[in-house]
Amino acid sequence: MLVRLKNLFSKKFIKDAMVLQVGSVFSSSIFFLGSVALARFLGVELYGQYALIFTFISLVNLFTNWGEQGVALTIAPEAYAKGDINKFQEVIKYFFFITTISTLIVNVGVFFFAPRLTEILYHNPQIGNFARVVLLMSILQIIYLFFTVILQIVRNVKYLSVLDAINKFLHVGISVLLVFLGYGLWGVVYGKLIVAIIFLIFSVVAYKILFKNNSLMPSIKELLFGINYKIIKKFFRFGIAISLDKNIGSLFGILPLMLLGYYGSIEQVSYYKVAYGYISLPMILLGPVSRLLSVQLPQSKAYGLNVLRRDFWRSTLFSGFINMSLVLIFLIPAKFLVETFYGADFMGSVPAIYFLSIVVILSGFNIGLGSIMKTIRKMKYSIVINVSTIVVQLLTFWIMIQYLHFSALISVIASLVFLTIFNMIFMFGLLIRNVGLSKKSDF
Repeated sequence: MLVRLKNLFSKKFIKDAMVLQVGSVFSSSIFFLGSVALARFLGVELYGQYALIFTFISLVNLFTNWGEQGVALTIAPEAYAKGDINKFQEVIKYFFFITTISTLIVNVGVFFFAPRLTEILYHNPQIGNFARVVLLMSILQIIYLFFTVILQIVRNVKYLSVLDAINKFLHVGISVLLVFLGYGLWGVVYGKLIVAIIFLIFSVVAYKILFKNNSLMPSIKELLFGINYKIIKKFFRFGIAISLDKNIGSLFGILPLMLLGYYGSIEQVSYYKVAYGYISLPMILLGPVSRLLSVQLPQSKAYGLNVLRRDFWRSTLFSGFINMSLVLIFLIPAKFLVETFYGADFMGSVPAIYFLSIVVILSGFNIGLGSIMKTIRKMKYSIVINVSTIVVQLLTFWIMIQYLHFSALISVIASLVFLTIFNMIFMFGLLIRNVGLSKKSDF
């Protein structure tokens, strides 16, 4: 047993995951403390508006995602491992170009109509004015996003972990400081804009320094002018398939707050935000595993299907059971911790925590599904199931709120629990039946 554990922790994937976990624990702690501080300083109503601002931004991001990051993380690691300079540079140039074009087109367009759009979605045009600042931030973050993806591809996890932790610390710290100084929600959004400017400058300089002697890496000039129609055509179709799957999954994540923003009260938005933020803390610890799987599984595929099966099931079961254990531990002091950290005004979120724990536990076993589907090029299964999930969730919510006369918060949580179970059963069922990942392998 001890020998197997020693062998397990000697693997590069496990070492990288542990390095990222250290940074993730730090980042998660900062993020949690920042959310507590914002909730305390803003109060229930403004904290609900804060949640809706970034729900709107998440909705906009669905249209900026054309699958370019998925293409890069699926194809580039294998090309990098093989030293295939032409293929690697084609993918990297494609990723940078599509990210830049999609972000500029969508964000600039939405910028002018943001207040009108949030008036339709949330009956509050002021949320759109706050969102405009975040849209500018997203444009400035393009270079930083590119740099972190490169670090992920080349498995430079130490730099990635430290950089990610510093970025989150500054995002939270500056925003909380400005709110504390009395700038309210404007302090939140302008704090994030300031951090984006800092990391834009840093990313350009760091890329030049770290990769100036790496022959595989294109120069900044090549990134800006080295793209052509042939490269775009080569990867665009695969990227769109990835984006459809990821965007549908992302919509599934933001749909509860969108429905609450339209049908519910601002207090219910705050309660859901606090409840999900608290009980999903263990899932944040699984973020590094998900990140590494998007690179590890394509590399595992290069060694054969048996290795791919083994790595997929190991990560799925290990992550799922660890996450479940942590969630159960978090449930015990939930009432005490919410009252202690967030205050009595947010106690309405406690019942939601208990029901949402079902969703978070099951989600821990889904950690590698997106990565495996991209790796084996079976995106159609994931897309069909996720579309079906969204449709059924909307129908379930509509029946509960219109015919059973439940509150918006109860309807959202109940439909989310039901649909998470539905999604998990069908996704694993189709994966095992059609892809052959149920065959015995060396665990």
